[in-house]
Amino acid sequence: MMKSCDIKIQITADEATQITEDSFNFLEQSGRKLFWNQGYKGQDVIVAVVDSGVDRFHPELQGQVLPGRNFCPVDNPSLTDTSDLYGHGTHVAATIAGRLKCGIAPKAKILPVKVLDKNGILWTEQWLIDALDYVYHWRSPRGEKVDIVNLSLGGFGFKGDKLTRLRDVVRRLNSNGISVVASAGNQGRETADYYPAGLEEVICVGSVDLDKRRAYFSNMGEMVDLCQIGVNVLSAKAGTNGYIYMSGTSMSTPIVAGILALIVCKDKILNGRYHQRMSGEQIEMNRYMQLMNSTIDIGIKGTDTEYGTGFCTLNQRLITEV
Repeated sequence: MMKSCDIKIQITADEATQITEDSFNFLEQSGRKLFWNQGYKGQDVIVAVVDSGVDRFHPELQGQVLPGRNFCPVDNPSLTDTSDLYGHGTHVAATIAGRLKCGIAPKAKILPVKVLDKNGILWTEQWLIDALDYVYHWRSPRGEKVDIVNLSLGGFGFKGDKLTRLRDVVRRLNSNGISVVASAGNQGRETADYYPAGLEEVICVGSVDLDKRRAYFSNMGEMVDLCQIGVNVLSAKAGTNGYIYMSGTSMSTPIVAGILALIVCKDKILNGRYHQRMSGEQIEMNRYMQLMNSTIDIGIKGTDTEYGTGFCTLNQRLITEV
């Protein structure tokens, strides 16, 4: 079995009354407002959140969530039931596209693809493979496809034929111009066999705290591409109108996915007609390079196994001044 990559921190009644606009200031280290001020807020970008479902009724996500698919029959066998009984997918989705306070790309749309049960468990690796295949084939009524996949989950279960099939479906996503962003995992150790993060074809995200130090739980290794804040991340709490703090590489991953959504938004607006001459692999690689170039080197000089190329942000001046 695999599971989500999160550590929940419940908000007490007293803490809830203390949440203000300033509570979300940590998100400005993504550089989101630099792109917002240029008119890029994620419009016409679709992000598939392959997770525990999404609470489409939360104020942050009203109008942001498309009809998706349920691949986890444990809680409800209905294929169309993508409700979130665990709360993880809602937190992730609102970090990417929350429209009020906590979204990096507030005009992006979320495609919920449910694979985790009410305890955050993926019962079989095949559900994830089938879910990614669904994302590959998915089209909106207007013919739109998914641009980014967020995978805030992982484990050590993929071996042999299952690993081959996982790699194959991720490669097909890349071939269709779809970027896959995955969490590095929370075991706090050097690893190369934690999947899907260990695949070369995904963008692997590690976690740091507010001081840009590696979070104690964040996995390390050659697989780590870059990092973002994953400690005490405030985002939407499923089943309520409120918010909850969570920590984990699950939380840093959607910040990076949101940053990538802003990059994709700008790329579509400025370069849309040139994309017609490019293959899906070329489009995905181009966006990957833009994302990797949107980093601040931290830790050992150059790329390293703790932080990858560094801290991901669209506004490098903002981070150097912090």
